[in-house]
Amino acid sequence: MNNALILNSCDENVGDVTGSSGTLNIQDNATNTTANFHVGKSGTATGVLNQSGGYLGRLNPAPLIAYADWRVGGNTTADATAVGTINLSGGVVEPFSNFQVGAYGIGYWNQTGGIANCANYPSMGRYPGSTSTLNVSGGGFNQNGSGQLLIIAEQGTAALTVTNSGLVNCVGGLSIGHTATGIGVVNLDGGTISTRIVRSPGATLGGSGTLNLNGVLLQANANNATFMSGLKAAYVLAGGAIIDSSSNAITVGQVLLDGGTGGGLTKLGSGTVTVTKLGATALASGDTFKLFSQPLRGGNALTILGHPGAGLGWTNHLALDGTIGVVTTVAMNPTNISYSLSGNTLTISWPTDHTGWTLQSQTNSLSTGLGNNWVDVAGSATGNTSLFTVDPNAPTVFFRLRSP
Repeated sequence: MNNALILNSCDENVGDVTGSSGTLNIQDNATNTTANFHVGKSGTATGVLNQSGGYLGRLNPAPLIAYADWRVGGNTTADATAVGTINLSGGVVEPFSNFQVGAYGIGYWNQTGGIANCANYPSMGRYPGSTSTLNVSGGGFNQNGSGQLLIIAEQGTAALTVTNSGLVNCVGGLSIGHTATGIGVVNLDGGTISTRIVRSPGATLGGSGTLNLNGVLLQANANNATFMSGLKAAYVLAGGAIIDSSSNAITVGQVLLDGGTGGGLTKLGSGTVTVTKLGATALASGDTFKLFSQPLRGGNALTILGHPGAGLGWTNHLALDGTIGVVTTVAMNPTNISYSLSGNTLTISWPTDHTGWTLQSQTNSLSTGLGNNWVDVAGSATGNTSLFTVDPNAPTVFFRLRSP
């Protein structure tokens, strides 16, 4: 098809019945709109779509038959050996319904350019026994529905590989190994995947979702406290893992495993690392903790949250050697306290660099004088000023500062 126009109100099948084969070429400014679309539909049929330009999408208004899912590789349970292939190097593909590559049979998607816009669920390896291969090395593959997902291995077996300048954008999210029978692998060998979430709902049911990070940019496109979790495994390979939270707040709960090739982790943008102390052992200045086995590129832009103890704070060496350490944040040299009196209000203060020290007091009779019955003044460790109402009936009141 070259500058041609096709308006099809029924099924359009490239490789229809068993034993058949078909090829469709769309190029230049050609337009092909159809109700339903199959590539390698039935039995042992094989079909190939080569698109280097033009447009392939849904026919509007409503056609003669009901809309159905667009399928590449099989249409029923009898079509396990049907093979469908789409090679997209230019132009636009816009499946209106769910888009299944490897529906019941074998499906291939090879994209070196162009744009794919999927309004509903793009599902790779849709039904049990199906096989799907999705390669994106250029152009953009877009899952546009906020309530849907790009599914890699829904009930079958599927693999997504992103390389070179390929872009995969998931508005709703990315699911790898979606059900108990889904076996999915995503290989990030370059390019960019932008997504709201990365998950594997089927991993706890017997399915499998594996993510291989090898130099691709994994970018969050929304705030998400469960951005990446629940995968069977996530491996960091030689090219490393590059995670960009952009301006979003995300949490990566997934353990990132060493793939055995020495890859590192790069964090783009600002963010926080929240540290929670477990157990009763108190932390001390000089304690260090290794969070990453290698330097975290961009780790110096992260803020370390969590309270290691009174007078203590965190120092960030993530970009240097993958560690954080405990440091003293309060001046430890002896100091004086000052006071002022206004009416019957006594104000006691101390230098701001000693915030974290605790003011103590004791009240005794004149005959007792100074004793050992010191009591912490509530809240004094969080500031450097405390106010008291003078009690004329208190014979003697003493104050002192206690170091953290």
